[in-house]
Amino acid sequence: MKSSAPTSLVYPKEDPLFIALTILSIIFWLLAFKMGGFLVIWVPVILFILFAFAQSAFVCYVRSTGAILTTDQFPDLYGLLMDCCQTLEMDEIPQAIIINGNGLLNAFATQFVKRKYIVLYSDIVDALQDDPAAIKFYIGHELGHLKRKHILKSLFTSPGDIVPIAGAAYKRAREYTADQHGLFCSGNTDSAMRGLAALAVGGRRWASLNFTTYLRQQEETGSFWMSFHELLGHYPRLVKRMGRLADVPPPPRNVF
Repeated sequence: MKSSAPTSLVYPKEDPLFIALTILSIIFWLLAFKMGGFLVIWVPVILFILFAFAQSAFVCYVRSTGAILTTDQFPDLYGLLMDCCQTLEMDEIPQAIIINGNGLLNAFATQFVKRKYIVLYSDIVDALQDDPAAIKFYIGHELGHLKRKHILKSLFTSPGDIVPIAGAAYKRAREYTADQHGLFCSGNTDSAMRGLAALAVGGRRWASLNFTTYLRQQEETGSFWMSFHELLGHYPRLVKRMGRLADVPPPPRNVF
């Protein structure tokens, strides 16, 4: 079935959580500066330098191992990328790379300096090769992270991320937002759900997953232990992510 453009592609709790974590991070640095003086200033500088070296090594590995999508290199996937960028009205087209996933069914977005990247694991592309709209869900999901500047924002919220529940909640909100961008790019709810089905049961069994039966498992996410561990986790329950795509609301969390 064809999906219609949502009122907003941003999960309602994302921006309030970002503001809250930014405020907490500012308070953290002010207290740290008061206690440690100017020496504290060097802490984020050193951490940033270490991160930059590690990130540069990873980006260099990906770019020198995987294949960069172009009009000459996997033009079918490049066309899906361009369609998604146009749909989301991206100001900058990220460089997309496909790389051997060694069994991993996923994709991710990253950034080094000003250059943005989307990396598709070959396994998820191969698994969904008969459903281009499902692949567009993955591409759109990662474009959503880039469009919303989630990587850059994480630099501002990193001290606040250590706050129990709040930091994890913000990360989950970002995933819901990215899913909405993926659904919008896919243009087909069933295809977007098939994309998540591959994560749930693998590159072959996804084709025979019964969505209705699977979504009934959302009822279990309202239990005490399910609720407790989700509140501490950085990713939403996969069955709840699929439920949001299908507009099937999950049960409320356990009151305790």
